[in-house]
Amino acid sequence: MEVCGRRAGFNELICDQIWPAGQLRPPRSNFNIELLLASSVVGYGLIAFFLGLVGRLG
Repeated sequence: MEVCGRRAGFNELICDQIWPAGQLRPPRSNFNIELLLASSVVGYGLIAFFLGLVGRLG
C-alpha cells in the first residue's frame, strides 16, 4: 500500500489517499464533504433566522 498524507504530532499521520503499491496514484476527488456540511449548517441557520424574523413581524 502507498499512502499520501502528512505527519501530525509525533506518531500520527493524517491520511489523504491510500492505493495499492505499484499502481498509478488515483486522481483525487474534488468533492469536499466538510465544506458541504459547513455550508448546509450556515444555510439552515440563515433560513431559521429569516423565518423567525418574518414570524415576529407578521
